[in-house]
Order: sequence, then structure tokens, then C-alpha cells
Amino acid sequence: MTDMPDAEEDASPAAGEPDPNPDAGPDASSGTRPGTGDAVEPAGLQMSTVLELVGKVVAPASLLTAMFYFFGYTREREFYRHFGVDLGTVGLSTTDYLVRSAGVAFVPLAVLAVLTAVALTVESALTAGLARCTGRTGVGAACLLATTAAALLAVAVAGLVTPTREIGSQPLVAPIALGSAALVTCYGLALAERHAATPAGMRRALAAGRPTRIGALVILIIISIFWVTANIGAARGRVAASTLERTLVTQPQAIVFSRQKLYISGSGVKMVPLDVSNSRYAFRYNGLRVLLHNKGLWFLLPAGWQSGDGTVLLLPDNDPEIRIDLAP
Repeated sequence: MTDMPDAEEDASPAAGEPDPNPDAGPDASSGTRPGTGDAVEPAGLQMSTVLELVGKVVAPASLLTAMFYFFGYTREREFYRHFGVDLGTVGLSTTDYLVRSAGVAFVPLAVLAVLTAVALTVESALTAGLARCTGRTGVGAACLLATTAAALLAVAVAGLVTPTREIGSQPLVAPIALGSAALVTCYGLALAERHAATPAGMRRALAAGRPTRIGALVILIIISIFWVTANIGAARGRVAASTLERTLVTQPQAIVFSRQKLYISGSGVKMVPLDVSNSRYAFRYNGLRVLLHNKGLWFLLPAGWQSGDGTVLLLPDNDPEIRIDLAP
């Protein structure tokens, strides 16, 4: 009696017949014929994944508070530096910095939101267009992405190493180039990972490093946002200080009364002796303007104060020998 063949032997193709499911290798999953290498899968850098990670990192209230605190700090630092006042002397609170950061942070965050919406809109069309790149066209597209990323990175590095006082005095081009270089680099590597012509070993390596790339991308984007906003905050502070200097004459007045002569000087300041028989105070000083009142101190400026040729007067608000009145 003849034994029946095993099921596995029945399932194998007969000699001379084509295998209905040949091992097509990596090209089988991409829908291309082996060896052609002329197609790109339409999935490039997933912007939704990046945005989701950014949201998870930025969402905590502590980080948002730190961001807005930093924005307000850079603005106030440059504002008071214009008048020769160290920010530590002013004694602003965390709430002060957060309130002052609202105007600074709005512009970069609004621009970031618009750019994100545009990126999500054009990503699918761009990836589909690159998917049709074959032969020399594909090589040219890859070279273009690599060259763009390298140029942007060079601009960012130049901005970092350029000698400046602080990061807030850097131009806006460098931080924008840093974030853009990270985006272009990760996008190009994602396309290379899914390109049919990419060697299998390189594909596996790129796939294994995908989480690291996305994490690095999120970090670099957050750094570029901080950098851009620091520059904007510093610029806003300098503009606000210059505007106040030009309009000091029109600002509300601070009239200082004192029992003793205070020897206050400055452009526009005038001392008027008073009749002590009819007044508690012996001197009155006109021509002063308020820069700030905080932590028990008045920061006063002469009405004719000019950058590089003026001083800031500090007076306590609890000295019984001094009275300060405000007038329009």
C-alpha cells in the first residue's frame, strides 16, 4: 500500500511550475517590481506624528509657564538695559514677566500655527510629487533636499558662533534656519527610508532610527521657537525703550517734595525752593517722569533724558522726608 504524501508536499508547486508567491524581497511591500527602484512610497515625514509629540512635550503647564516667563524676561531685560538699569534691581515678579510676555509670544506662536497648517496642507502633495521622481530626477530631488538642509544648517551654526552679547541680540534668520534644517533633514531621511531603490540594509537602519530622529526634530523645533521668541522679545524691549525716550516729555509727571535738598540734576529738572512757614517741605523738583514703581522704589527719569547721557533716580516710597505726587 502506497503512503499518501504530506500536506506540505501537496502544497508545494510542481516542478517546472512558477511559484505563485515568489519572495519579492523589500520591493514587494512597495508595490514595485524587483530591481526597478523607480518608485517612492507616498508616506514621507508624518507631520501629524511630529505635532503629536510636540503637543505632548509642550502641553505641561510648567513648560508653558517657563516659555512665557522667558519671553517676558528677554523683553524687560532689553527695555531696562536701555536706561542703564539692571533687571535684578527692578525686582519684577513671575506674574510681571508672564503678563508682559503676552504681546511678545503672540506673533511667533501665531506664525507657527499658520506655518503648521500650510505644512500639513502641502505635505501630501509634495510627497506624491516626489514619489514620481525616477532616475536622474530622483537623484536630483535627493541632492536638492540635502543641499537645502546643509545650507540651512550652515546659516544656523553661523548664527550660533557669531560673537554677540547674548542670544537675544541674534538675528531671526539663524533660529528659523535651525528649525527648517531639522525639518528638511528628517523629511529627506523619511523619504529615503521608503524609497524602493534604497538598499535593504540602509532601510532597516533608517527605520530603527526613526524614533530618535523624530525626538531630535521636536527638540530642535522647540529650541528654534525659544530662540526666535527671545530675539523678538529683545527687539520689542529695545523698541519700547526708544519710544519711551522720545516721548518722555509727554509722559505723566512726577513731582518730588523734600525737606532736605536732594541735588537732583538732569535735563529738564528744575528745583523750586518753598516757603517752609507754609509748607512741610522745603524743596520741590519738577521735570521728572516715572519709569517704574515697584518693590517700594520709584524709578524716575529727567524729562530730557537721553541714552548715554542721563541717570535714573531711585527714591523710596516710605521715606517721611520725601513726597512724590503724580500729575498729567
